[in-house]
Amino acid sequence: MDIIINDTIVCLKQGVQLMAKLSQELYVRTHTSCYDSTIGGHVRHNLDHFISFQTGVPTGQVDYDARLRDELLESDPDYASGKMTNLITFLESLEPQQLADTLKVKMDSGAAHEESPIWSDSSVQRELQFLISHTIHHYALIATLCANEGMDLPKDFGVAPSTLRFRKSQNAQCAR
Repeated sequence: MDIIINDTIVCLKQGVQLMAKLSQELYVRTHTSCYDSTIGGHVRHNLDHFISFQTGVPTGQVDYDARLRDELLESDPDYASGKMTNLITFLESLEPQQLADTLKVKMDSGAAHEESPIWSDSSVQRELQFLISHTIHHYALIATLCANEGMDLPKDFGVAPSTLRFRKSQNAQCAR
């Protein structure tokens, strides 16, 4: 399995592990200190992007603007965990040579117009890179919400891989 596929799976598995630790109450609790967001809202938003990717890969067109916005993903951590597991299975089915497959991708770039007519050229690999970055961004927000609730998460949850490598190199230098 290619490293980018594996890294994407690792991100989703972190989500599955988190879902197992969260109560329904905490999952849907509104946090006024963080723009009235919920953990479930961040999870749903993130998984919407993954589902758009999964739907678009076979057709060669990923339309992130046409997300399903499945409200059950926002309210039920077990359901979200099941979706993550389904996405992991999908990613495991990808062959390394598919990473180079070209995609047309659409994502709204601003609110000054009704809908973005712009389709960009991309690849399966590039979209996986985007999904990892997007996931880590939302995991960082989720980690903040969990910390506000007194919940400890793994130190690498919501931290960019480049930051983890940097920290590791700094620790290695300090150990010398």
